[in-house]
Amino acid sequence: MESTLTDVQQKLADFMSDISEEAYTAGWMSNLEYALWGAVLNGPVKYGRYFISQDDINTLIKLSNEFNCWIYFDHDTLETAIPITEWREKYNSYLIQNSG
Repeated sequence: MESTLTDVQQKLADFMSDISEEAYTAGWMSNLEYALWGAVLNGPVKYGRYFISQDDINTLIKLSNEFNCWIYFDHDTLETAIPITEWREKYNSYLIQNSG
């Protein structure tokens, strides 16, 4: 399936994918988008064999703010951009479903 991301959205997806590759040698590790957003909210953290640094977090914030979106993986549409407000709702739902 061909990507539905714009060129600018693809920059964010590529950066996220690069972190996944460094951490797990996987183009898009399962739940990558949630792990990275957790780092955005909570600060630097070890992720696999990679350490998500404050510089990484700053880049994620810059790109997501610049493009007003976050990228998540959907099994039908693959890497998919979602408006940041919708992403926050999706992330909060994920936390509720995976707590406990």
